[in-house]
Amino acid sequence: MSISTNPNPRILIVGDPILDTYITGNVTRISPEAPIPILLAQDSYDKAGGAANVALNISAFTSNCTFVFPSSNSTQCQTLISLLNKTSLNLCPIYIKNFSTPHKTRFLSGSHHILRYDQESSVTFDSQSLISCCNDILNEIDLVILSDYNKGFVNNASSFIELCHALNIPCLVDPKSKDLSVYKYAFLLTPNLKEFSEAVGGFKDEQEFIDKAKLTVESLHLQFLVVTLAEDGAFVMDADYQYTYHRSSRVDVADVTGAGDIFLSILSYNLAINRDIHAAIASANLAAGLSVSRLGTVVITPEDLDQAKHSSNQFVVKHLSLNSFLSVLPPSPSRPKVVFTNGCFDVLHIGHVNYLKEAKSLADILVIGLNSDSSVSYLKGPTRPVNTYRDRAELLSALDFVDFIIPFDSPTPIELIESISPDYLVKGGDYLPSEIVGYNHVVSHGGTVLSLPFYSGYSSTNIIQKMSSDA
Repeated sequence: MSISTNPNPRILIVGDPILDTYITGNVTRISPEAPIPILLAQDSYDKAGGAANVALNISAFTSNCTFVFPSSNSTQCQTLISLLNKTSLNLCPIYIKNFSTPHKTRFLSGSHHILRYDQESSVTFDSQSLISCCNDILNEIDLVILSDYNKGFVNNASSFIELCHALNIPCLVDPKSKDLSVYKYAFLLTPNLKEFSEAVGGFKDEQEFIDKAKLTVESLHLQFLVVTLAEDGAFVMDADYQYTYHRSSRVDVADVTGAGDIFLSILSYNLAINRDIHAAIASANLAAGLSVSRLGTVVITPEDLDQAKHSSNQFVVKHLSLNSFLSVLPPSPSRPKVVFTNGCFDVLHIGHVNYLKEAKSLADILVIGLNSDSSVSYLKGPTRPVNTYRDRAELLSALDFVDFIIPFDSPTPIELIESISPDYLVKGGDYLPSEIVGYNHVVSHGGTVLSLPFYSGYSSTNIIQKMSSDA
């Protein structure tokens, strides 16, 4: 699918809006009638939530933003429309008899939530009706977002998603259905971890999680699956089953309301302007972190993100798939010098650190090919690795002289070496350069192959054996 390079892309948001009302005050005593706090109300205000919050956050970045949503003459609907009319959004309310916008009223004492009161009405709306409403709009759209809050408006959107796919329009979906098959042919799916677990029948460990992610990508024909992990960031897998974990910066959490909406909004906008998926997720993670540090439903602006970027290393994404690394590596002749090495790095020790420091000194960028968990097991036996790929990659990422980490499943990293064609290929130990996997390829391309000094006395295997014997 093609994605626009227009800095002001045309984005369509379709989904379930929510009206959020906040009643704020102070609690100074407990009711004599029941053991409950008495809130002395001081203020109240309304905000747009759900899919409307997604639309508002998108509209902070592009003026070409259209929001299609269910509506009626109910008080809640009219209050919401009044809020949205104050923005640059192009509104397309679809009148549905007897519908009322879901309404969430939150009672706060200071910054503390003490009660939420929900009023909901779901609606039945079929795919063909949705297609009829959006048919003319789709001809002028670069990207579509379906924000599903399980209120009925986009529950039956499978034909609409298939139409977007046929028209070559990326359709990004925030799903709520436990039947993920209804989102087949979406460009990207972004469930949170709980939603994904419930949809795939759970998983007992990380490997089963990854296997079920692969099955989901394959069966739904997704370009990307992004599973949000709350304070742990996000997991992304592409159509080639390459996956990456994106850590988020730690923040003081004031309110998690709307964080998922903001993540989806910023991710979608960045993809709409043709940014790499990993840069898009880094930006979305940063925006979601900003939102949870503020009270209530908020809009994150470009100025907010620019300011946050200057005080965060969030955008330094080190562990990437091979395709993603190649997409961010500048072409010759401006390409920086690359040194490549590989290993399991199962238990990181001082020998590794010294060796990697020396490798980095040879070139501008140090790239590590890191054996996947299955690859380590194949090489080292069924009790290895001790640390998962995710943990090993995170530890290596913490070293400031390590620039990129790329996973590989095979016993050797020859595919990585042939794809990257590093300027330097190095291994540690008593290898002859000609014995190092990739020697012929690197030398034939004018590169250098080196065997760096082995730091005796240090070995992951020896450390593991010593720990086992001590136990």
